[in-house]
Amino acid sequence: METLHGHKSERRSFLYFFISANLVIALSLSASFLGLAIRNKNLITEQILERSRAHFRDVQLYRSWNARYGGVLVEKKEGVESNPYLVNPDVEGKDGKTYTKKNPALMTREVSELAKAKGLYEFHITSLKLLNPGNRPSKVEVEALQGFEGGATEFFRKIDDEGKSYFMYMAPLYVEPACLSCHKQQGYEVGEVRGGVSVLFSIVEVEKQLAKQNMIIVLLSVITIVLVIGIILYLMSILRKRLTEARALLECLATRDPLTGVFNRRVFLEKMEEEFKRSKRTRQTFGFAILDLDHFKSVNDTYGHSMGDQILRDLTTVVLSCVREYDVFARYGGEEFVLLLPNMSSEGIQIILERIRASIEANLCCAGEGLPERKVTTSIGASLFSLDDTTVNDIINRADAALYEAKAAGRNRSLIG
Repeated sequence: METLHGHKSERRSFLYFFISANLVIALSLSASFLGLAIRNKNLITEQILERSRAHFRDVQLYRSWNARYGGVLVEKKEGVESNPYLVNPDVEGKDGKTYTKKNPALMTREVSELAKAKGLYEFHITSLKLLNPGNRPSKVEVEALQGFEGGATEFFRKIDDEGKSYFMYMAPLYVEPACLSCHKQQGYEVGEVRGGVSVLFSIVEVEKQLAKQNMIIVLLSVITIVLVIGIILYLMSILRKRLTEARALLECLATRDPLTGVFNRRVFLEKMEEEFKRSKRTRQTFGFAILDLDHFKSVNDTYGHSMGDQILRDLTTVVLSCVREYDVFARYGGEEFVLLLPNMSSEGIQIILERIRASIEANLCCAGEGLPERKVTTSIGASLFSLDDTTVNDIINRADAALYEAKAAGRNRSLIG
């Protein structure tokens, strides 16, 4: 029961360790891949933001160029309209053609319309103080413009419109000396925030690519976690196998005689105590026997300890071939062995002991280079459990006395006390 409980406890400990280790690893890897996904998203967002700033700088450049020359005159052909918010925008050329001024705001709007038509992006110049009502700011642009007046230098936001995603970037426009030709009447001074230009472009494809990359990251994270868990499971199975083997070895060392492989004295006495209690309870008898090799010291002295060890191993093989599977055989110490025979009568014990003695005499012998071959025999003393016995020592003492009598009677014989 203790062994079973120990195995269950060990399995439970391995399970707890396996779950805990996998949770820690799964969380760590998930956090790493999540960090990678966040970093990837931030990098893409930064690229989008840098693209927006680049578009805004382009707008500023060609607006500055336009403003430097006080606007650009273009021939007023069919479809070309004058800016109604400029004072005297049309002039007659010496060639008799009519030219109209394209100021920075109008040029920005027309370039934006051209870029939008090509599916690139669009600009929108706007202000909280409008000259052209057509440049009215949206709610998001109003929020941005108010931020500029509070000192903000840029504004950006993702906008969803009709199921599509757009990125809007906006930066302030400051009053320059060239701007006063059109906006001086609005009370602006150089350096003040006059308005802003917003840049808007679709990020649908970008988000598709980001979603695809996130899917790859998730897939990689799942594959990695599964592989790591599989490796841990494999390593733990090896570890558990090694521990099981080590535990079995320790149990063997703790319960078995290292030379012969049979039970040691401690385990035998425990089993005999259990059998004694059972027999007291059930009133069934059992037999006990002590086997002692005859003149074993002379075997070691004459043929060497290696031969003596081999004789002990051979004796074990012979005895185990003569007894039942549930009989208990153990090494008691030195050349002494003990045998526990449950549910056995006096006649049955005598038959088994005589079979053992005869088999040892027939099969065990010593031999060595230049030495004569010599048979090995054993003396056996036995006793039978009695209800009058108070302890196992009573049984052992009777068997020990019988062994003494067998040796005194000439050895190579078995007696029951």
